[in-house]
Amino acid sequence: PVNRVDVRAGHVCLPIRLDGKWLENFVCISPVGNITHVRADPNRFREKRGDAAYRQRFQAAHQAMHRYSATMTKTQLDAALVRAVRHPHKHLRKGELIISPEAFTTEGRETNLVISPFALLDCTGSIYIGPWCNIGPRTRIYTHDTIHAGRQPLALLEEDIGVLWQDKHIGADVWIHDGSIVLYQVSHIPDGVVLGAGSVLTKNPGPYEIWAGIPARKIAVREEMSSEELLEWIRSKPGGPGAKAN
Repeated sequence: PVNRVDVRAGHVCLPIRLDGKWLENFVCISPVGNITHVRADPNRFREKRGDAAYRQRFQAAHQAMHRYSATMTKTQLDAALVRAVRHPHKHLRKGELIISPEAFTTEGRETNLVISPFALLDCTGSIYIGPWCNIGPRTRIYTHDTIHAGRQPLALLEEDIGVLWQDKHIGADVWIHDGSIVLYQVSHIPDGVVLGAGSVLTKNPGPYEIWAGIPARKIAVREEMSSEELLEWIRSKPGGPGAKAN
């Protein structure tokens, strides 16, 4: 149990219990809730337990918490989906969110997904999400659209007829970045697609294409690269490992 949480300067101060004793650590939490690092001094906690074995156990706990994961645990994913999945027209149509079983079969990971709790997944139609996807904060994925036809009040038209809807299939390793919108007209986002932050996607992209803009258009393609080619590409970018200073 945690008896105090003090948020300050982007860190969370969490008491941690070790060998029956409460220890205070500064834990940095990533946007998806993963622990990215812990700052603590094991020498600070040697009172009454000054032996080397205690320090080793503390350091082992510290190292375990230090591991970074770019994907979510099952608990984190479940909590995010409670917030992200919406059924705005459930009186007309209530679709499902279907996650590929392959999202839960990667060794050493509970899931290989990231779905932000601040995303909006409109499940008027059903949405299928493949493995290794990342759906960022403030993204909106719509499966329905209002009928914008004729000149009678659109609200009356919706009451009389309903809305347009269709299912949406999102393939493997699709990254939809912060603030992007995927409209109802998009039915299939194939494997490897990247959608740039703040974009509005109105049509189906091709596999491994990078789209950006309003409306989004193709700006690049993710090409096959060897390990050496990938490292060279990374080094050519500002801030990349081994990049040359200006």
